[in-house]
Amino acid sequence: MSIHWGLAFWTVVTFLVLLVVLKRFAWKPLLSSLDAREKSIRDAIEQAEKSRQEAQKTLQDAQEKLAKSGQEARAMLDNAQAQTARLREQMMAETERECTQLKTQVQLQISQARDKAIQEIWSQMATISTELAGKLLHRSLRSEDHSQFFAESLADMRKRIQS
Repeated sequence: MSIHWGLAFWTVVTFLVLLVVLKRFAWKPLLSSLDAREKSIRDAIEQAEKSRQEAQKTLQDAQEKLAKSGQEARAMLDNAQAQTARLREQMMAETERECTQLKTQVQLQISQARDKAIQEIWSQMATISTELAGKLLHRSLRSEDHSQFFAESLADMRKRIQS
């Protein structure tokens, strides 16, 4: 292998010319293009980070609202249960009061009916006794008449009491 100094010289000169041309015409646009690409990637990453932070904040707000709604729902349910219990107690008290009032009225009616029945019995007994005394006074009786009269009077009393 032998070295050709002429070829090596022109290769180095060509390389240097190509390097100068590339530096002057291609290197700046290529670097500015890479810088623009780097900037757009950096902006996209920053935008993605901002979007992630906003999404995180929105998620946190939604979770807080959900928790608050859950608490409100529990409070409403507790309130409804308390109102139901109060209403049930009021209805039970009202029903008990009405039952007591009805029981008192029925007892009063029974007492009045019993008193009226006793009065009627006494009235009929008084009438029968008066009639019996009147019959006895108008008639003088023998012992057989007396027994027969007593049996008739008892039968007459039973009929009147039953009717």
